[in-house]
Amino acid sequence: MLLIVYGSLFPFQFQSCGGSLLSTSAAPANRGDLLSNILLYMPLGFFATKALRNSRTAVLLATLAGAALSFAMESLQICDAGRVPSMADVYANAGGALLGSLLAVACGSNFGAAALLALCWIGSRTLPYVPSLRPEKYRSAIRTLLFAPPPIEVFHYFALWLAAAAAFEALRPRWGLIIAIGAVIVARIIVLDLSIVPAEILGATLALIAWNFMRRTHAAALAAVVVVGLYVIVNALQPFHFLAHPRRFTWTPFLSFMRDSRENASRVFLEKSFMYGSLVWLAARAGLSFRLATILAAALVFALRLTQIYLPGRSAEVTDPLMVLLAAVTIRALGE
Repeated sequence: MLLIVYGSLFPFQFQSCGGSLLSTSAAPANRGDLLSNILLYMPLGFFATKALRNSRTAVLLATLAGAALSFAMESLQICDAGRVPSMADVYANAGGALLGSLLAVACGSNFGAAALLALCWIGSRTLPYVPSLRPEKYRSAIRTLLFAPPPIEVFHYFALWLAAAAAFEALRPRWGLIIAIGAVIVARIIVLDLSIVPAEILGATLALIAWNFMRRTHAAALAAVVVVGLYVIVNALQPFHFLAHPRRFTWTPFLSFMRDSRENASRVFLEKSFMYGSLVWLAARAGLSFRLATILAAALVFALRLTQIYLPGRSAEVTDPLMVLLAAVTIRALGE
């Protein structure tokens, strides 16, 4: 709820205002706006239902709570400079709360950290989830296979699919990882604005092979967290060209997300939630206490973000360390 209030009312520049929310548009501004509003309220519906112990009225109460909070936020946006209130957002937010609530009921106690991580990863790779009916789109998505992937990009997908392999292993579905890889490839062919990424196919294949050997050892989680940690470091320090003079560090949380397009921000948020959540979760499974795993992951990410003041074109801000803490709190709330 605090995250929703912050994201809804930023930059908190209130002024005298007039008008009614009910007179605003009931149609979403664009696809990204609709998706982000649904995704933002899904955790609220999910955890509200969990807090109500999945009672018979939990879905109704969680949905009504989401709708009421959204209506309040959109009404306040009328007086918040730079914000555009809309009844379409209220409907999308209420729908997101409903979907999150139904997910909590459907999964019951079976939805743990591994399921959350798998959902975030698959969600980030298949957003915006809208299929295309144009054959030309399918051909265009497949043509990208003709391009040779750079090694750094292959490592990117190897590390993240290796973390996904650990999550699917914990879920124990037979052939879960292979099905997930196949589903993502098919989705990237048929979903609007997506295409196959050659580096992902190669990286996922290598991760599948590596995990097949690693899973039989006691150090599988340790090896996976080392690979993911190395990826976090490499990803943060790209393009490996340091400036002579530092840029300003931004202490405003989630500023880069709010400046980005809604659809891309949703995709990046899901991927980073998976990446940082996996870092903490794997470290805990490797033998560290959950608290120590969280502290070390947050410290590492914070140090890397501070280093980015010397890197061109990078968002040197406090957002990513906060995302580590947010992911850790969520995983802990799920009981793992």
